Amino acid sequence: ITFGVTVTKLELKPGEGWELSWESFGDNSSSASSGCANFENIIVASGIFAEGRIPEIPGLATFPGQVLHSEAYKSPEDFAGKKILVVGAAFSGADIAADLSRKAKSVTVSARRPMWYVPRYVMGRPADLVFYSRAGAARSEGKSEAERDRGKHAFLGSVIESVGGYPDGLLAPLADRDQAYVALTDDFLPAVRDGKVEVKAAGLIAVNDSEAELSDGSKLDVDVIMFATGFKPRVSFFSKDVLEILEYDAEDWLQPLLLHECVWQPKLPGLAFAGLYRGPYFSIMELQARWACGVFSGRLPHPSAEDMIAGLEA
Repeated sequence: ITFGVTVTKLELKPGEGWELSWESFGDNSSSASSGCANFENIIVASGIFAEGRIPEIPGLATFPGQVLHSEAYKSPEDFAGKKILVVGAAFSGADIAADLSRKAKSVTVSARRPMWYVPRYVMGRPADLVFYSRAGAARSEGKSEAERDRGKHAFLGSVIESVGGYPDGLLAPLADRDQAYVALTDDFLPAVRDGKVEVKAAGLIAVNDSEAELSDGSKLDVDVIMFATGFKPRVSFFSKDVLEILEYDAEDWLQPLLLHECVWQPKLPGLAFAGLYRGPYFSIMELQARWACGVFSGRLPHPSAEDMIAGLEA
């Protein structure tokens, strides 16, 4: 394992495998070095959380206060006494809003869509083990998508009721209208319930001087606007030709690369991906990594070209 290096280029060399180039800056720029090496197989596991995404908002560039993405957040002490607008209320936005409420003068969250805010442990077990199981999948067999969605909402609603229900002012998702989006957070609901965090079911549409305008018509005088609005992947080490084969789209939040099972591209032999998608992460990424390692070690068969092409077209 080599630390402190940045991959600058990953290029397919016919008959030679993949040539990987890198730069290393050590502890200071004066000790910069570079190098390259060839590998028969490469697994790209750089993830999709490489670069914070801040949407274009009219007037944001002239906001006199502080604008930052949630990736830069470190401590609530840095925002003591400030009036803060957090844009986005999924995993990071919910947790950061609750954390900020311990020191900030006020915290308002702009949440465009209702979500289920679920604690990290459900019925004494880690939430992902409760949500994703073979038993749960078996119970869903034969049911329509609408029936599965209603079942998800009913289950998540029962989880929320077990921890005190939703506080006034926070909209719960509706089974016949909303998708069952989930954010894992232990402190968000108590912070809203205690009045430490205010939630607006509206998006940020404009900024006028120090005033933030939301889509429900409300206007907030704030010192800080923090965006918890997701991330983009960064795969700039690939050439334009490879990116075209991958049909790379940095704005596609769900699947920025077109791959068979989010792992393989038949036109790029010796290359596999792990974690370059959006969805349930850790268990799926582990399975992707095991699959790629099994194939490259010869322990598992490589997917056939026909299967991969069919997977891309599905």
